[in-house]
Order: sequence, then structure tokens, then C-alpha cells
Amino acid sequence: MGPANSVALHGRAWLNEDDTRTHLSAPSAGFGRTSTPEETKWVHTRNFAQALALRAHMWFMDLFASGWLLDSGIWSHLARLRRLYEQLYAQPRRPIHEVAVLVDEDSLLALRYGVELSRPLLYEARFDLHRMGTTPSFWLLSDFVEGRVPRHKVYIFLNAFWLTRGERREIRERLEGSGAVAVWFYAPGFLGEDDASTRFMEELTGFRFRRLEGPRSMRVELKGDSPLLEGIRGEEIGPNVKIEPVFSVVPEGGVQILGRYIEGGEPAVAMREVEGFTSVFVGTLRVPARFLFNLAKSAGAHLYADPGDVVYTDGVVLSITASSEGVKTIRLPRPSKVRDALTEEVVIERGDTFQLHLRRGETRIFVVTSAPRKEEQPTKVSRAS
Repeated sequence: MGPANSVALHGRAWLNEDDTRTHLSAPSAGFGRTSTPEETKWVHTRNFAQALALRAHMWFMDLFASGWLLDSGIWSHLARLRRLYEQLYAQPRRPIHEVAVLVDEDSLLALRYGVELSRPLLYEARFDLHRMGTTPSFWLLSDFVEGRVPRHKVYIFLNAFWLTRGERREIRERLEGSGAVAVWFYAPGFLGEDDASTRFMEELTGFRFRRLEGPRSMRVELKGDSPLLEGIRGEEIGPNVKIEPVFSVVPEGGVQILGRYIEGGEPAVAMREVEGFTSVFVGTLRVPARFLFNLAKSAGAHLYADPGDVVYTDGVVLSITASSEGVKTIRLPRPSKVRDALTEEVVIERGDTFQLHLRRGETRIFVVTSAPRKEEQPTKVSRAS
């Protein structure tokens, strides 16, 4: 999914192409191929939930016309999803303005590297962003600079590498006093109109930086006693590639070091308070979902689930896809009534927490509505069908 929220902001429709390699595709089809009819249904439901939460549109495609969708059971399920789409599309949403992911088109034009840098940073990062326990929104950086992005609690700047002096100033001013957490990856602001400088990075992020010599490994070990490292302390993260340049934070007063490059030991991940917002620098190209979960938690964002499972919601539609088998706890921001969107089963009449037992890969989709005040219902564990 690209910057779909910016597309909607500008009054345009986002269309997703679902070319899932179903159980009818060749075993070597790859790209997340499903193995059974049940897995196909789960994946289609997951992709549908993402589109519905965004009020986007989608079509289903057999990419090579080789029979991926040639099954009445698949089409019966897709027909159920279409009916649900028609029922819910026009309903008001409760937009989730918690975590904003910002991507810059122009910075891609200034890269010497191709997939070595952009694949983990922009492509593979989705696997972690969608497993952080809430649903992030995706925007163009230009919309943030121009003040069109609503206020969020966390802003993740994936590739804000090439900025003008004015853009650096606008971004910094919008963050100052916001109380938000700003997360900067790799080389934020390093490239200016006609020069490149770590001074530009300092102006933007509040850290002082040192440019490291030669191509360097992007592998990082997370170290320290910060709550941001809960559950991942000691883990090694980042792609096993060598990139040039690489940047390290200067350790000084007010800077908390959260990780160091394995090659050389210089500070690679750090946090500090900067004029009314929290600035977090990540020198490598990818972080685990648990780190993003911890960041969102520190910023006061509502987290629907523990990190690892995929959550899509717009405040009314809510889906979860299990990355592992087990009992999953769903936490709602307010007492609500929850029903299964496909079976109409009422999961809770009124409550802010419920549990599900899910198999690996299983997707459930719910409708969440306000509920009249009444005595709290006990937590209910729903078994997979």
C-alpha cells in the first residue's frame, strides 16, 4: 500500500489490485502463495479489510490467466465481501490519527543505490508497520510540509533525505510543541538544494551527527535500558548490506543511545527531547514491529493488539490476521459492541476488550459500534470455526 491517505486527501480514489497467488496457483508461484482454500479466504479477507478501512477500491486478478481464481468457493466468498463493502462503505468512520508514515517522492531521485536501500526501507518496512498493533496512515511528505496531514502522535519519516531549507524549517516547526514522537531513518535532511551536510540533519532532528568513513554494514545491536527496547533488547536488526554514507549520532548530554552499529560500535539508534517533541534517529533501514509498538505506546497511541499480528481498522471496521497461533487480545479505545462482520455473531455486547483463538494466518473481521450503558460483560474467548 502506497500513500493512500494522501490520495484520499486530494479527492482521488485508491485502487488495489489483489493478485494473491491462491491455492490453485503453481506451488512455485511464491509471493505469499496460499496452500489451502481456507488460507485463500483468509488472505482475501485481510486484503479486503485494509481496502475497506481506507474506503479504497479493489479488483481481483489472475496475473497470468492460469486459473488462480477458477473456483466457485473463491467467488462465493468474494461475493460476501462485496456485499459487506456495499453495506459499510458509506458509513461514517472514526479516523485513526495515531501513527503517520511519511514518504518522499523527490528523495528517491537522489539515491545512488536501488534495492539495497529502498527495498528494506520502503518495501520490507511494511511487514513491520502493519504488525505494530495499530493501523498507521500513509502520507506524502509534501502534504505534511504543507500542513495538510492531521495531527498524529507518531510521525515516521522513512526517506526524508532531500529537503530544501524551507522544507526543513516547515517540518521542524510543525513538530515543535506538538508532544509527538518523530522517527527519522538513515539520512534525514542530509541533502539540501546544492549541498550535503550533517548540519542539515542537525537542524531537522536536533541530533549532532558524524559521517562514518567507507561503506559500512547496516547491522545494529539494540542496547540500553530504555522502555523502547522492551522485548527486543539485545536483538540485532537491519539488513546485512554495506551502504555509503552511514551516519552516527554524537553521544552528548540529553542523548539516550538505544543501539550501536555492530561494525565499529558507534551509536546508531538514539532518542532525545527536542523543543516539545521526542526525536528518534534510526541509522539502519528497518526496525522490528516491537520497536514501533513501544514507540507508539510511549507516545500514548491506542494499541489494539500486541505486536506481531496484522490489524486494520478505521474505528468501525476492525480486522486481525494472526501471524502465529494462539489467543489474541483485542483492546478497544472505548466500550463498544462488536459483531463478526461476516457471520453477524455478537462477540461482545459492551466492553473494551475481547479475546480470540486464531490459527496462524487466520483473519477475522468485525464491525465496532457504540453500545448503550449496561453492566460490563465478561471477557469472551471465541474459538476459530
